[in-house]
Amino acid sequence: MNTTRTLWRRKASVAAVSFALFVGYGAAIAEPLTILHVGDQESWLISAQGNLRDTTGQTLSFYGGVDRLATVIANRKAAAPGTVITLNAGDAFLPGPRLNASLVNLGTAAADGGQDFYDAIAKRHIGFDAITFGNHEFDLDNTGPIAARFADMSGSTYLSANLDFSVTPQLANLAAQGKVAASKIITTAGGKKVGIVGATTPRLPAISSPPAGIMKNWSVSSTEAQNLAAMVPLVQAEIDDLRSNQGVTVIIVMSHLQGAANERNALVPNLRGVDLVISGGGHELMSDPDDAHILSSGAPVIAPTFNTHPVYSNDADGRPVPVVTGHFGNRYVGELNFTIDDTTGALTSLDSTRMIRVSGAAADADRVVGNAAIRTQVVDPVLSYVAALNAQIIGTTRSGSTARPTPPAHRPLAPSPPVCATPKPAWATWWPTPCALPVRPMWRSRTAAASAPASPCRVTSPWAIRSTSCPSPTWSNAPRP
Repeated sequence: MNTTRTLWRRKASVAAVSFALFVGYGAAIAEPLTILHVGDQESWLISAQGNLRDTTGQTLSFYGGVDRLATVIANRKAAAPGTVITLNAGDAFLPGPRLNASLVNLGTAAADGGQDFYDAIAKRHIGFDAITFGNHEFDLDNTGPIAARFADMSGSTYLSANLDFSVTPQLANLAAQGKVAASKIITTAGGKKVGIVGATTPRLPAISSPPAGIMKNWSVSSTEAQNLAAMVPLVQAEIDDLRSNQGVTVIIVMSHLQGAANERNALVPNLRGVDLVISGGGHELMSDPDDAHILSSGAPVIAPTFNTHPVYSNDADGRPVPVVTGHFGNRYVGELNFTIDDTTGALTSLDSTRMIRVSGAAADADRVVGNAAIRTQVVDPVLSYVAALNAQIIGTTRSGSTARPTPPAHRPLAPSPPVCATPKPAWATWWPTPCALPVRPMWRSRTAAASAPASPCRVTSPWAIRSTSCPSPTWSNAPRP
């Protein structure tokens, strides 16, 4: 955990006035703000192992699990001194057996009689304030409007400034209800406005199955770098509108660009007015040296990509902007604690950060017990569905048996025996055919040898292999001189 990390030093006069107000009237000097963030959950509902839960010999099965993630988030919310904003950087689900459990079991389970999702049930319990559209949200949109339906059932607001929500009736309907948008404003307990702006990878049409025409400022003929550059003005326009027209004093950009390098090198350096960037899609682990990791045999299962949480990138004005990312698979929760200036509403300092592992291992001091409702409504049914799949026998093989399969009923035809002019002698049992041995003396006449041409066809031994295109040599049966 990092502490006392000042971003912008407050003016002495402002601090003095705030302190005087605090002493005289009991008012707070400044307002604390806590940001909790995750990303790339990707339907890792059961555990960090994937399909097993708390299984001896499977270390990862004691970590992760969306019910335990919910407990970690609830605990940090309870411990925070002020407003807490809980954010999700996208890829909230991933096609596969664990998502298929929802498609099989929850087709009519929603309140409107339609499709619900175990992933969405968990999100409703956790209470995310905003989620960014990642690429995996659209993986099944070639089979129907799954992204829109999941956004509708998530209990949150899905964000992206570079997606056109008018391209399908379902997304347009959600946009009209404010369930999908380019940005969202959250008002703190002290009345400060925090703006959250979303952005989605321009690679979306190449790596997923979104509706045609959904990308803004995008061209199929452009490179990824060109499409990223074309996306930046859309994000900046949203930031400018929030600050200039809607009274927002804190801006968080939550982008799913497939790797923090894109935020650090392509996004932040070209933006102004951003206070924090949350990256999704890259699965990187950012952690401070004193943060506990998920271990196996004493070493981190995945070593940190960055040894600080956050890292920094300078914006277009040369101002350092913190960039964080939340790893993947419900394994960690990121936390940042800021101070907001009373007068301006701006962030004045980043006071502490941590990356909190999600552990259910009995030996860990930070072990948590999962949320009971999520365990019952989400983890257990998905675990049962996967176990049933694993129990299905789709084929058998012989193992540990010397028995040979029964040969086919037909018998191959035996070749006809050769017709021999002279049978081989009885003593020549080693000769492979029933016919007489060829006459092959163990020496060659000097006359034949002397008359043989000096060519590749010359045979130096009666048993030598020669080319079939060469003439046969002359052999003599005369007594050797």
